[in-house]
Amino acid sequence: INKDLKRLADNRDFSHAYIFFGTEQTGKRRVALGLANYFERGNFGLPGGRPLNDARQIEPNPEKTIGIDVVRELKNFLSQKPNVSPYRSVIINDAEFLTPEAQNALLRLTEEPPPSSLLILVLRDPETLAPTLVSRFQKIYFGALQTPIVKTWLEKELNIEAKKAEEIAEISRGKPGLAEAMLSDKKEITQGMIGRA
Repeated sequence: INKDLKRLADNRDFSHAYIFFGTEQTGKRRVALGLANYFERGNFGLPGGRPLNDARQIEPNPEKTIGIDVVRELKNFLSQKPNVSPYRSVIINDAEFLTPEAQNALLRLTEEPPPSSLLILVLRDPETLAPTLVSRFQKIYFGALQTPIVKTWLEKELNIEAKKAEEIAEISRGKPGLAEAMLSDKKEITQGMIGRA
């Protein structure tokens, strides 16, 4: 997926709106943020400690909703010209929590998208959203990866030693997000090994 997105980015051949969907911990958020970072800094990795100028991430509030006020704010953000990137990007994580009013406002935004805007919804299942809204987006599915791909990613991107990377890649069942979580919590690795026995 990264290679295809890089090619589209290099050719400036992007749609204005995408849905990244699939099971949890398969890299949807990481790829979305990596894409915004690639536009701005030429690197498909995570931006690190420095915030991006031309990208915003939206998360559900503590009540697990994303309301119409948030959509109005992101419309204002997207309507401004980018500073250093070819696009102003908004990533809405857990987009299934968009309220019906927010979805309607988002629909109007996608019908007349601001120039140089890119909107990415990250969620598990597009069917949780209104069909009229979903129809305005290009959809990219994220499934579990093969173990060797996760192992290589752990080695190259996270600088994990080969033997440990192989072990974690096998336990994570093709989910890079789970593999990354395991690195910060040895208990998860132990529990995963017990589950395989």
